[in-house]
Parts: sequence; structure tokens; C-alpha cells
Amino acid sequence: MEKRGLYKLGYIDNLEELISELSALIGRDVEKTDIDEFIESSDYKEEYIDEFGKPTLNKKEEALTFRFELPWKSTNNEVIYGYFWRKGYNDNFIGCYWFVHHTFINIYYHGYVGSKCFESISDLSKLEVSEKNIFRYITKITYVNSKGVHKNISKGDAAFIRLDTNLKNSFGNIIIGWFSKQKKFKDITWGNKESFTKNFGFTFGKFKFNTAKDSKEFLERVNSSAIQENWNYKNNKSAINFPILKSYLEHEFDRLCYEYYSLSSKHSLIFNSDESCIIFNTNLINKFGQDLIISGRIERTGNESEDFFISDLALSPSKNELKKQGFDTSKEPQPPHFFDSLDEILFHSEWEIDMSFESYEHILLYRDFRLPEEYRSINKESMGRKLTDSINFARNIAKKNYKFIVPMYYPAFRRVQFLMPIYLESTFSNTPDFALVLTPVPEYKMYKLETILTLDEAYQDARLIAKPEEVWLRPRI
Repeated sequence: MEKRGLYKLGYIDNLEELISELSALIGRDVEKTDIDEFIESSDYKEEYIDEFGKPTLNKKEEALTFRFELPWKSTNNEVIYGYFWRKGYNDNFIGCYWFVHHTFINIYYHGYVGSKCFESISDLSKLEVSEKNIFRYITKITYVNSKGVHKNISKGDAAFIRLDTNLKNSFGNIIIGWFSKQKKFKDITWGNKESFTKNFGFTFGKFKFNTAKDSKEFLERVNSSAIQENWNYKNNKSAINFPILKSYLEHEFDRLCYEYYSLSSKHSLIFNSDESCIIFNTNLINKFGQDLIISGRIERTGNESEDFFISDLALSPSKNELKKQGFDTSKEPQPPHFFDSLDEILFHSEWEIDMSFESYEHILLYRDFRLPEEYRSINKESMGRKLTDSINFARNIAKKNYKFIVPMYYPAFRRVQFLMPIYLESTFSNTPDFALVLTPVPEYKMYKLETILTLDEAYQDARLIAKPEEVWLRPRI
């Protein structure tokens, strides 16, 4: 018996679901017979979809996906398309999927897809993603070469095929997938934008190097060029040398980008005439008392202005070198600007400190791993009383020494906070047990308790604004 209507288009494995979904889209009940009658009419037309989700193909045999426009509009008066897809050119089409204003991208155009692909993205997104619904989440396909360049790159020149999605991981980052070329494109790795860019050499922040060794040598050059300073942790071990310097450069540059692109501070970053190179001020001083400037080459990674890495990094380039690269040397890059008034980085000991139950719970229950080990097993109520006494003790010292509580910069929210040293035994010494983070609320003349940091973490965040001079926080050189 000859198939007709939906069944002649391909295998239908979700009939009841697709009828229900279409009825919801239209806002009234639809029967299969209604869809069949339309498909058998002269108004029915198919479009054959290419690998980018565009209806550019001429023949069904060339396509792994096709669609048709329904005669009914959505409740928002939008066009509704029905889609069928297949894995290979010799396979039967499977459907049907209804989409309103969505690009249906068939990942099977691009490479081999293993079953673990769906397990991985399901784990990241906390959703049940399968071959039957992944098309709902893929929004864009991009060919990318081994250097991270995507403009004018064909599939033949690509080392990766990037899949943008509309899903987020548990940290709120957009999930990105990519095929890697292994003779043929095979398997999809899922991660975020940062993990994808690590395919193109070693990076930290927006700085890109050919190898991890090159990045280490760069940090060594910065350390040896600048006025002597201890950029290593004092209490904890690190897998790299100068971890504080690495964090410093990464977040200082992030601040400069924020000022340039969001606050229109045009001297935060200086580009050459064709915007292929950049210079910026590290806010460090070299051994000869001059601003330590870094130059580099721009490598674009996307369509937005801020989508780039800096490679070929050089320290303190001469004006002659900069002129050769097309820079206007009358424009000098300015260091980041963290505050407008000194009042913003001075602790006001007369302000109230909001010691709420919620903040104590966060610190003593969920951040107890940052407490000294000998305090972790102590009853939380007793620890709460110790913390209250320690806060009052520190505030009393701050009344006599305005520099005792140190300002820090929190990059995630781009705001100034304060670090209060906590001595749990209320006995003043050079080494507190940890630092308490306070967020100022000027309109209420109040500080809100946020979290606690180890002393290494505290110094790293405080160093972004300036080199701390307070004894309790300053590491010894």
C-alpha cells in the first residue's frame, strides 16, 4: 500500500508528540489528517537544507535535511516549518520536528557523532539531550583553522568545526562544541568558549602563546623587567612560577578592555592604524622608573570587537618600533582606573557591618575549607561568636590605622571591596587566620559580609589595585 501524507516523507517515531506540539504552537487542535491533506495538496513545497541550515540545495538526494512550510501560523503569527533529517545519504529521513524562526542544523553533515557526545552535553547542561532533539540547541556552525581564524575558512582548510548552542553549563557559560579533524572530522568535544580557544596554543586571559613554555618565559621577562616584587604565593604551592603576576596581567587587561569598550575610555587601549596591533599599560614600573608597556599582535576570534587574543607579546617597545607598526606615538596608553575618589578605597570604621545569619552561614558552612584546619571541626555556633569578636577587634584597630583594612578589586563584578584580617583568638600578630571580604554599600553607610579568602588569595586580589603595604598582607621578598 502506497504511503501518503506524513508517512511518505520519512519515518515518524513521535506521531502523538508532534501532533500535540503542533496543536500547542497553533493554539487549536490539529489532526494528522489535516497535515496529510496539506502534504498531498499543490501548496506543499519542500526546501533542501545545507550544512549551515540554509535552504540552498536543489535536490533531495544532496540533502541530509529538508523542510516544508505549514499553512498555519503560530499563536504569535509566525511561520512554522516541519523538518525531516537523516544521518547519511543512503539513510531514510526521520521526523517530524516543528520550528519557528530557528535554524535547523544537522550535525551529521559535518562528521562522525558517537553516542558519548550526547551523554557529555547532557551532563554539562543538566538536560536530556539526544540525537532526536539536539537540533533544537545548535544555533550556528563555523569552520575554524588551526590558528583560531574563522573568516573565509572552508571546510577543507578547517581544523575544527565549531558548534554554537543556546545551552548553558552550571556556571552560566554558553556551551560550545567542536569537531576535531583526525583525517576526517570526528567526535564532538563540549566545553565553553575558553576551553575551545585552548586548541590554538597556550592561553591565559587574552594572551596567547605557542606553548606553555613560551608563557612561562614571558612572565619571567615581565618579572625581571619590573621593579622587584614577590609574585609567588607565600603559603600555598603553585604549578607555575609567578602565579600572582599571571593573575595580575590577566585581570588588569580585562579591566582595560572593560574601560575601553564599555566606558569609552579611548586611552585604555591603543591600536595601530589598521587595528592589527595593540599596546597597553600594565600599571607596573620598570627598573628605570618608566611605565611598563606591552605590545602585541591582534588575532581575531569572532565578530565582536572584544573577540581577540594578543600574540607576539613584547615589553617596552621603542617609539621607533611603534611608528613602524603604524601607531600614533602621541597617544600613550593609560593604566586601569579602579576608582574616582580616594574615599572609595578607604575603609570607614564608623560604618555599620551587616553580620547577617545568611553571611555567617555562607562563611562557616560553605567556605569552611578556607578556615585554618584546626578550626574546621569546631562547633559552628562557637565559631560564629569567635568571628563576631574578631570583626569587632579588627574594626577597633582600623579606627587607629586607616590602612589596616585593605581595598581589593573583584574582577567578576568589577567593583572595589575590602579585606579585613581576622584573628580568631583576638590576639594581634603579623599573620591573621584569613581575610574577610566586605562589600561597601555607600547609600546605607554599611559593609556587607561576602566571603573569606586565604591570605594568598587576598593578596592576589588586592594587588590588582596597588601593591599592598600593610604588614599583615604583604609577602616578604
